[in-house]
Amino acid sequence: MEKNGRKQSEAEFLRITLLSKSDEPIFFYSNLPLEEAAKDENFKKKWLLAIAMVLKKGLHLNMIHNIDRPISEMLLGIENWIPLYMTGAISPYYFKKTPSDLFYTAHYTSGAVALSSEYIKASDGKSRYYLTTKKEELEYYKAKSEYLLKKASPLMEIFKEDNKDEFKTFMNMQNSNEIKTVKKDCYKNIDFSINKNKWVMINKKTSPQMHFVIYNSKLRSAFETFLAK
Repeated sequence: MEKNGRKQSEAEFLRITLLSKSDEPIFFYSNLPLEEAAKDENFKKKWLLAIAMVLKKGLHLNMIHNIDRPISEMLLGIENWIPLYMTGAISPYYFKKTPSDLFYTAHYTSGAVALSSEYIKASDGKSRYYLTTKKEELEYYKAKSEYLLKKASPLMEIFKEDNKDEFKTFMNMQNSNEIKTVKKDCYKNIDFSINKNKWVMINKKTSPQMHFVIYNSKLRSAFETFLAK
């Protein structure tokens, strides 16, 4: 995979999105490998900062996560995305069936720009990154984003302050003796609850309080590994 092409195209996508006056939601889907990009600490920090700035701008992110990853990549994703989820500005989804095992792909859209990336798995590095702000092309990629969202399923059940009664009902249905609370020193004002073989929950304790309940077995298992470290 052509590393610089990936970094440059993703950085440019975020730059154009930040400078745009559009308030349309953003869409992310990617099954590109994470570990290689994560080795560049400088790029990773800038990328996460840019995402945080996009969310702070008030844009909502609809993200389809790829959960068919090696455990090392799942742990990287968990560590980096938890703080971003605490903004309450991300809606997470996943595909129950992987769209293709022949290509690594990424598809990003915002109100101002689209990025389409493709990497043939068996090609030993052949990849293509296409960035566009052309109106007619952008409309196509937005339609593709909407189609992908329709085919995806919610990855978590999210309780925010405006549905705290539903959260209270949810907790009343649980057996408190089966729930274990875990704290990680690296996360302030956040703790985790584990109901083994049922769900893992991320709890944001400060206002506005939020609770993210994860049922999916692959992601739940990755979280249990992460919390045991």
